[in-house]
Amino acid sequence: MRRLLAFGAIHDAAAYGLVSFLLLSVSSRVALAAKVVVGLGFAVVGALPAVVVAVFATVVSVPPARWPLLAAAVLGGAVAMALLGLTLDNALPQAEVAVANVLFLPMGFVGGIFIPLESLPGWAQTAGLATPMRPWVEVSLGAAYGASPSAAGWAALAGWIVVLGSLATWAYRRDQTQRFR
Repeated sequence: MRRLLAFGAIHDAAAYGLVSFLLLSVSSRVALAAKVVVGLGFAVVGALPAVVVAVFATVVSVPPARWPLLAAAVLGGAVAMALLGLTLDNALPQAEVAVANVLFLPMGFVGGIFIPLESLPGWAQTAGLATPMRPWVEVSLGAAYGASPSAAGWAALAGWIVVLGSLATWAYRRDQTQRFR
């Protein structure tokens, strides 16, 4: 655990020329887990104002008993998105920002984040099934609005986490091998 926290605190040391920190004896899984934890910390800080505004300035009403399930759904989807971002960061170090913009925005639309799933045209609903955003939206909406989230939605989200975690691990190992030969 101590290695995880230490690596998380310096997860971007290479960007500042502190290569010696990257030579710590941590596995790629620990390194990626540290980056995901740091990313989730920033995501929570970024999302907190939106939640406060939604609760106090709109008619959003989520029963207090549903908040833990909603938090689990949101964090599960955030882990999947962090892993996708880490995959892009390590697989395409020169173009990750451009590729992420081209990938995440359309994925958000067909996944149902910006527009309700039912309002999407048929082709977009079909395309949305092939994205990690779709199960994230389904389990989050189910948790927030009282419908019990489907086991299939949770299984799909878990599947995406496993797939994206494997891809992120592969990309990280490949990047580290190329960078420090």
